Amino acid sequence: MKIGVDIDGLLTDIEQWQLDYASKFYYERYKKEIINYTEYETCDIFKVSRECDDEFWKEYFLDYSLNVNVRKFAP
Repeated sequence: MKIGVDIDGLLTDIEQWQLDYASKFYYERYKKEIINYTEYETCDIFKVSRECDDEFWKEYFLDYSLNVNVRKFAP
């Protein structure tokens, strides 16, 4: 049996996770800070290239997928 789980923000608080972990990543690597809190994509939040954004997700996506807490009262 195969089970799929949607982890793009419905069951988890991806927005806060992105701000926390991407802030650490982009500041330590590139001295970049948050530019626009209202964006959804990390490359837009920090105004970085897709290549830089790919580096972030390659480093952190597995940890996010395995360890992020489920939202309270998630459907």
